[in-house]
Amino acid sequence: MEKKFLDITAIIPAAGRPTNKIIFNNSLPDAMIPINGKPVIGYIIEDLMERKINDIVVVLNRQDNNTEKYVSKKYGDRCNLKVIYDRSTGRGLGYAMYLASKQVTNKHILVYLGDTIYKGPLSFIKSFLVTTKKYDDSSKWCFVEKSGRKLSFIDKPQFYTGKGKVICGLYYFHQVELFKKIVLSEEKKSDKLSMHQILAPYAKKDPFVLGTHICHFK
Repeated sequence: MEKKFLDITAIIPAAGRPTNKIIFNNSLPDAMIPINGKPVIGYIIEDLMERKINDIVVVLNRQDNNTEKYVSKKYGDRCNLKVIYDRSTGRGLGYAMYLASKQVTNKHILVYLGDTIYKGPLSFIKSFLVTTKKYDDSSKWCFVEKSGRKLSFIDKPQFYTGKGKVICGLYYFHQVELFKKIVLSEEKKSDKLSMHQILAPYAKKDPFVLGTHICHFK
């Protein structure tokens, strides 16, 4: 019997500069940090396949050939995997969305950050953000606050005193054409494009459900 896949393209942005502090190799990208002998991105791709998501786009830094070799060799014949490179100089996570959106042919998009591992349930009925109330340094995170149906986004505040939640690695966009339209529009406005610049206008048209965060490595 043919396996039925979900009509979802997963985007794995892994083009950021290394931030890990591993002593033996401080140039190792976060997506390639080994956990029990397997890189983080391996857990991500296997999790996506278990969720019946077959179309996967990985966005890498232009100098990161090792990650492409790993994912292509390990998973290239097990799913519809595309690897693209962000050849810009620090244009931001939102710009990675702009590049990846050109590869999307499905009706829905799941963005799964390359330094994240999530083991909880996911429902693809409505757009959602995986969130948590736990965080260390507020300047590393984007917060979302909810008032009725309205969502507000506060990106990397030096000090945060609000009652919002941290967005921690998974974003589901149920309306792909709306996503593409916003990404295209926002990319033209600024040299650097942050994720919250996409989330805020998208949420006005299609409010996100805020979910619970289970497990994150960063």
